[in-house]
Amino acid sequence: SKSDVTDFSKGRISSLIDDNPEIGAWIKETDAANIKRIWDTFLYLRGMKSRVGLKSVPADFLVFDELDEAPQKAVDMAYERMAHSEFKHQLKLSNPTLPDYGIDKAYQLSDQRFWLIRCEKCGHYTDLVGSFPKTPNQDVSCLIRLGGRVIRACENCHSELNPSNGQWVAKYPQNSDVRGYQYSQLWSHFVDPAEILHIY
Repeated sequence: SKSDVTDFSKGRISSLIDDNPEIGAWIKETDAANIKRIWDTFLYLRGMKSRVGLKSVPADFLVFDELDEAPQKAVDMAYERMAHSEFKHQLKLSNPTLPDYGIDKAYQLSDQRFWLIRCEKCGHYTDLVGSFPKTPNQDVSCLIRLGGRVIRACENCHSELNPSNGQWVAKYPQNSDVRGYQYSQLWSHFVDPAEILHIY
């Protein structure tokens, strides 16, 4: 909604600008929280619950945050705002909700990049998301208990993995027109693997 976007702008974007003087130098103040002037262009922040906010602004680059929550009619209207653009760039972000819908559908049409973590001990690459069980009550081989803690484990030698030591690999490199990235809390340095295992 408009109020959600305004809160996001004031809480996240304004603080990003305030905390980074170099970025702040690019920004020219406007008198609206939902519009930022960056050099000679504008960043418009719009909610997608109302059609009114989407109608009035032509666009070169759309960023859909939480695509799965947006009504499809609003998504279609946003695309129409790029009708006269020579660029027509778009970035879709979301937590997936249903198979073959929203971000999952978009990801399926992409090159489907996933993060492979290289084991520092044996050199094997592990796909933590791919090795995580898809159905309940299966063993979680990629998270193992070791010395009173839970570690991300190499599927080959069971050594502890460093989630930063990896690389993006495209499952379908022939789909090079659309890049798709799958992110997971399994790689996060801020989420304890023990917590993920406990919730599972």
